[in-house]
Amino acid sequence: MPLTEKIVWSAPPDLPGVEVITAENNKRPWTVYHQTYAICNMDTFTDENGAVAPGEAEWVYRSRLHHTPARSLMMLEPGEVHRTTKAPPPCKFSVVLIDPKIVSEIAVESGLSPNPHLKDAASFNPNVYRAFSRFHSAQSTETSLLHRQSLLTNCIGALLSAHSERNLRAFADPGRRRLERARDFLEQHFAEKVALDRMADVAGLSRFHFLRAFTREFGLPPHAYQISLRVERVRVLLKAGMPLYSIEAGFADHSHLIRHFRRAFGVTPGQYAVKAGNRRD
Repeated sequence: MPLTEKIVWSAPPDLPGVEVITAENNKRPWTVYHQTYAICNMDTFTDENGAVAPGEAEWVYRSRLHHTPARSLMMLEPGEVHRTTKAPPPCKFSVVLIDPKIVSEIAVESGLSPNPHLKDAASFNPNVYRAFSRFHSAQSTETSLLHRQSLLTNCIGALLSAHSERNLRAFADPGRRRLERARDFLEQHFAEKVALDRMADVAGLSRFHFLRAFTREFGLPPHAYQISLRVERVRVLLKAGMPLYSIEAGFADHSHLIRHFRRAFGVTPGQYAVKAGNRRD
């Protein structure tokens, strides 16, 4: 049975200026003009039966021929056209289209001039590939606003660090007090939809600088720290005898809560409540 092509386009409502395209079993050639930055993860190639197989995309960009195998990226700047020169083997890929204003903001925060120029058209850097893969994976799972914004910032930061024409500047240590202010804010608002911009403002830092400094200082990125606070709140309330169905800690739903609780403690909330002596099995 021939493989069926599937293409899905989305515009995450809480990430204005960002569009996402995913494709499975793609075999068509593309000719596309971009007004955005377009970063394409070439994930896997398959044979006609759907089994993973060697392959690569062959494409022309800025009058040069490029090849991108699996686990590499195509990186396209605004105002440019890219054209595939032959139909690839069936492949799975994901594209994020980013408004130039967003990239410009992160570039300025990182010590670069606005509208940074990418010195490469393709990336074989595993750190950059993984950053964008994590972003794409998060679009189909239950994640927080803080998580999605952090992933996007990390993607752009990784891209500029590895491929901008100029190097990012080194940042001075902001000091623990600024980061503690942001941590205290998160602890006070752990159940709310906290935006990365808001936390960075509390710390008095740029988003890019704040994200790196917070992770280095506290051992977790802000979104993971927020999840830890939510899970701990659930644990405390369960231990106090509160039934799970009445606990609100900011999770999307109870299945989301249970998954993170089990990941943290190795048992479900119900099992924990039994062991804590506050519920009979």
